[in-house]
Amino acid sequence: MDRTRLQSEWKTQQALLSLQTHALDGEISLQAAKTLDIPSDQPFWLSQNWDAYIGGRPMMWDNEEHPQSDAIRQFLDSRPEQIAEIRQLHERLDNFPDFERWLEQNELDYRGDKAEASLEKADRMQEHAIAQKDIAMMRSNRAMQALGRSYG
Repeated sequence: MDRTRLQSEWKTQQALLSLQTHALDGEISLQAAKTLDIPSDQPFWLSQNWDAYIGGRPMMWDNEEHPQSDAIRQFLDSRPEQIAEIRQLHERLDNFPDFERWLEQNELDYRGDKAEASLEKADRMQEHAIAQKDIAMMRSNRAMQALGRSYG
């Protein structure tokens, strides 16, 4: 039972990190759309272009180079603090440990005397992750409201 509960916490941590990452990707994508007046029929999403962006390749849309690829790259490059935050989240997500390594890194154990303390610690970790997710979602929602539109 304790293993199952800790596995659930591990999956939740990973899902919340993914949500936080994509929320910040969405925030800057929507800022780019507004600033560059990207047409709704040619949407740009950083999450779909992250590897291209960090690899110095053109931004893509509909399996071809986005018509505003250069302008989008300049826009992203002009926001180093946001990009650094997003880069850190992508790296954490890409390197998210498997369950056993996560237990080890967080000094958690589902066996014996450590089980109850581990569950309490995992609950506190989840509360922190949820608070971070809420902050990311508020930022993303503000950007979407400022645009007055969203891409679908």
